[in-house]
Amino acid sequence: MGEPFAVRTLLGWSLIGPVLPSAGKTLAVHHVTTADEVLKHHMKRLWQLDAIPPPNPSGVSMSKEDRYALSVMKQSKSKVNGHYQTALHW
Repeated sequence: MGEPFAVRTLLGWSLIGPVLPSAGKTLAVHHVTTADEVLKHHMKRLWQLDAIPPPNPSGVSMSKEDRYALSVMKQSKSKVNGHYQTALHW
């Protein structure tokens, strides 16, 4: 129990298992090896679409209105009947 294990899928072998916690950060590693160039292209595109962008990629600060809207959303968020909701910021 708690050891990594391999699973053969339609896309090939996948290694699954626990990783050591790293200062509260989430860790995910993906590696695909295939001779199928179309599959490589689609998998690369999938990971690009799935990637979480850096908090501020352009280096531009948020506007006063953006900061206000974000604070309203953070302060008013709640879960009602299994769904999240926030107050409108305008």
